[in-house]
Amino acid sequence: MLRLIEMESSVKNHLKKNDSRILIEKISGNYRDEAIKLAIEVFTDEQGIPAELVPVNDNLKPIWWCSRVGEDIIAVVAAWKKDDKWQWGRFAVDKGLRGIGIGQKMAIYSLRAVLHAVCRIGGSRIVVGRNNNTV
Repeated sequence: MLRLIEMESSVKNHLKKNDSRILIEKISGNYRDEAIKLAIEVFTDEQGIPAELVPVNDNLKPIWWCSRVGEDIIAVVAAWKKDDKWQWGRFAVDKGLRGIGIGQKMAIYSLRAVLHAVCRIGGSRIVVGRNNNTV
């Protein structure tokens, strides 16, 4: 376990100095399961939310984004449209890599994509998180 913590610390220090290896992208099918797994780990382990409540219903056609280094998913977020409102949430960053701006960059990237969709479609509102804060 100590070796894993040292490795995470080393990766975090490297990414803090040079984040050019971090790729932020809309998730393709081959990364979706791993991204949802990270969200479940964060929400279940840290917030006590039941695992079955974390994935977004496929009927809502969620759009998932991730931050990754190589093949490793290190952060995720999702957006979906329900009742003419865009929902944005399921935001999770790997616990060992927090505090170096990964989440902030992914939030900006994904929210720009959602705002672009709202402007293109028109007539929608955006709800951020579970507190129904409308933008």
